Amino acid sequence: MKTPFFTSAILAAALSTTALAADDRTLGEKTSDTLQKAGEKTREVGKAAVETTKEAGRAVAEGSRKAMDAIIDAVSPDADARRVDVTLTEQRIDLPKQLAAGKTAFVVRNTGSTKQNFH
Repeated sequence: MKTPFFTSAILAAALSTTALAADDRTLGEKTSDTLQKAGEKTREVGKAAVETTKEAGRAVAEGSRKAMDAIIDAVSPDADARRVDVTLTEQRIDLPKQLAAGKTAFVVRNTGSTKQNFH
């Protein structure tokens, strides 16, 4: 029963000695290796951050393009709509007195000096 324990202890001591003997580098060499590995890891993380930033930039650009398309679509009259020009000033709204039924696009222009709304 003592033999397996003794054998295990000798085996563990042999492995420890082998591990210590295999790494006979100086503290400076170990530090240099560690710093080199840290530098490599930092470069990897930096490259990943750059790629993530590029992907985010592309997503923002695509979202901006979609938003701009939506705005252009919202303010551009449909091709089949009848165009009605409306002029706003501080005291007036100028537009035709009668409009025919059907699809109509109101194109509003504010010629006054204050902000106006047309609903």
